[in-house]
Amino acid sequence: MDYISDKVSSYIDNNKGLYSTNGFVTPSAIKDEFGCIFNYLYLKKCDNSKFTVGIFLDRDYRYLLTLLACMKAGITYVPLSRKLPIARVNQIVKVSEIDMVVSDIDSNFESNSVYIQDIIDLKLEAGNVSVSYDEKQPLYIMFTSGSTGTPKGVIIPRSAYESFLKWMDEYYDVNSSDKMLFITEFTFDISLVDVGLLVLNNMDFYFSKFNGNIIDVMQELEAFEINIMSTVPSNLTMLLSNKIINRFKIEPLKLLILSGSKITKKLYDLVLGFFPTTMFYNGYGPTEATIFISCKYFDGRFDFEGPNASVGHEVSDMNIILLGNDKKQVNKGSVGEVFVSGNQLMSGYINNPERTNDVLTTIDEVTYYSVGDLAYIKNDNLYIVGRVDDTLKTRGYRVNLSDIESYTYKLDYINESVIVAIEDENIENKLFLFVTLSNNVNKNTIFNDLKEILPDYQMPWDIIIRDEMPLNNSGKISKEDLIKTLYN
Repeated sequence: MDYISDKVSSYIDNNKGLYSTNGFVTPSAIKDEFGCIFNYLYLKKCDNSKFTVGIFLDRDYRYLLTLLACMKAGITYVPLSRKLPIARVNQIVKVSEIDMVVSDIDSNFESNSVYIQDIIDLKLEAGNVSVSYDEKQPLYIMFTSGSTGTPKGVIIPRSAYESFLKWMDEYYDVNSSDKMLFITEFTFDISLVDVGLLVLNNMDFYFSKFNGNIIDVMQELEAFEINIMSTVPSNLTMLLSNKIINRFKIEPLKLLILSGSKITKKLYDLVLGFFPTTMFYNGYGPTEATIFISCKYFDGRFDFEGPNASVGHEVSDMNIILLGNDKKQVNKGSVGEVFVSGNQLMSGYINNPERTNDVLTTIDEVTYYSVGDLAYIKNDNLYIVGRVDDTLKTRGYRVNLSDIESYTYKLDYINESVIVAIEDENIENKLFLFVTLSNNVNKNTIFNDLKEILPDYQMPWDIIIRDEMPLNNSGKISKEDLIKTLYN
């Protein structure tokens, strides 16, 4: 029996219902709707081992059921976002060669499409079901932004997510009595942390109405007595930095998993102040290596090294090495580029062998993925200091933007900090600092305080104070949108 299919079947058979954005969906309704979706997709697949389904639904329980039905039926799925323009969706449909899109709205897809309600109303019977599983078969194709403007489709095989699931099952202390709030988009791979914990533990699962208004999350945490949450740091910063949170009676979380971007010391202190008894984890990894390649339990030992949060140790069978410019491993304590190998590596980028060959390399007969991050190891903990592509020259000096950002957080009144660079013919690159603040300080104060901690060549050309940062579909701060404001 296939491990993933077995876990999905067990969850559906024993499910306790789901808390949709529109109310409670009973266990029998979950089982019936899942059966309808599974049977329909199974019959459509027939003998086509490469049958691929796009999911274009609201972030709610039917999205989850369609995803799980694909997993059980041995069908590759591609999560699609309702937040994207239809032209961008069709670009993904074309690149990933989707055979069918499951949707709940009328759109002009460049593929066959079917309404989810029609699937459920048909109530098809599949008869004797026999699914052949291949561990190398793509489980899902997750799209990330490409530097050329064409999105990159990351192919994750069944064996990769199986390896991650087995690690999670042993690592996190979760059981069926827990309550989890789901606020992540399905197009972001950390959503599969929530999905995995659900099918492994069959806990109470609540779909959040969160769509940018953090007060929705505060209300849900209080009303549903949530004790488990997985999200990105920017969401939690918005949550804990807002003074309105003190009006809500929010129980301490049992488990908090942050991932997707860097955790600042300020956010770390906010979490420990608000949730002092919470098991607090920092997950790290690229989409190309199935969600996390390392994870750190913040237990007070080596949690931070200066401004840099630890991302802990490798998960599962993953192996991380740090290489210098000469492609040789650096000494412990020295900064090098992160390369990772192991069962969770992607198969490649769909229909893009050139890009795949650029990022997958063979070292001592082992395939490694070039993550593109710069890091060092100290006290057996991995610390990320920046991106290889964040390193550039300004005023004749080589600087790393992530490194500058980390130092700006030494100013207590800075909530969020983002440095972007604009090419300039005179000084190579002009640096601009975007910040959100906890106190009402002016630009001159920030400039003067930064001069105390940054050398002249790292000082920003200008500082832009914002009420909030723009976020992309994954919940990360959108540097592209910030740069557009400079040109506008």
